[in-house]
Amino acid sequence: MEQLEHILPHVNATLNTIATVLLVIGYVLIKRAQKFPDRRESLEAAHKWTMLSCFAVSTAFLATYLFYNLIVMEGMRKKFIVDDRAVRNV
Repeated sequence: MEQLEHILPHVNATLNTIATVLLVIGYVLIKRAQKFPDRRESLEAAHKWTMLSCFAVSTAFLATYLFYNLIVMEGMRKKFIVDDRAVRNV
């Protein structure tokens, strides 16, 4: 579990980045579908699959985020050092 404590935040950040990239790609696809009516059907299909992929990645993020916070960290709050002398719970 100790290894997961260090790796899961990076996994979550990666999943969020992938979801963001997929959202941008989906936006570009739907804008191109509006601009090029002759390719509309194929671009809309690509948009659909991109959005479904984004949903799957976001679901994976939610699962790993909850696993990290509830199982790995056992519901404990993360301590952030405010300065050299004080520790603040968030």
